[in-house]
Amino acid sequence: MSSRGCLSAVLAALLASVLHAADPSGLEYVPLDDFEDVSAWSPGDPETDLPRKDWAVAAGREVLHEGDQSIAFMIRVNWTPRPGEKYAQGWPMMRRTFSEPQDWSQYDYVEFWLYAKTDLSLNQSTVLRVGFPWKDMEVRQAWHTIEPVEPNRWQRVRVPLVMEADWEHVTGVSFYVAEGWYRDGDTVDFYVDEMRLARRTVPVISSCSAARRERGTSREPAGYSWCSSQPSFPCGRFCRSSLPCRR
Repeated sequence: MSSRGCLSAVLAALLASVLHAADPSGLEYVPLDDFEDVSAWSPGDPETDLPRKDWAVAAGREVLHEGDQSIAFMIRVNWTPRPGEKYAQGWPMMRRTFSEPQDWSQYDYVEFWLYAKTDLSLNQSTVLRVGFPWKDMEVRQAWHTIEPVEPNRWQRVRVPLVMEADWEHVTGVSFYVAEGWYRDGDTVDFYVDEMRLARRTVPVISSCSAARRERGTSREPAGYSWCSSQPSFPCGRFCRSSLPCRR
């Protein structure tokens, strides 16, 4: 991209920022799940042989952020081998499968509120992950590690939808932990509330360097550009941009 073209992109973005000054977040939202009804969520992973004895999914009426309830994902880490179990240290999961695949290709984030009720410090490298399966890929999911997770307080989680996935055919949402991330006997209750999709209303400029982009391959999903430098994402990742750099 020429220096003149890059300057034009910068000026356009600045103008757009002024025009959207009334929206300080720079995002617009679409509700995804308010958890006032949690019947669509279930414990466990149908791809494993786990007996689901050490975790549960339930309405969270004691810890909530908005409305009358949240959803509670309750973990009781138990490394004791049981007859017939293939793995003593399992992967507790809660998941929701949509009735029809959803098109998230025009969104940039999934946001929700998270509360981890526990006596633990939660300072291990991995505490909780959230994932998004897509059509024809129910086992493979686009996983995101939520970090940091701070105990005993509500925190807003914003998951950038930059993972390689078929965002036009998202079939659900999953949360899981691996018992190997914890110690035997640990307990933690995760409460999730107010899940929604978000998209930018203010353009974000990708780097105007001659970064390598593999156009025409499956490595660049539709609607993405190859960003070599952008504050919100790691270098060398695909990310959405209203003003993508061009060669």
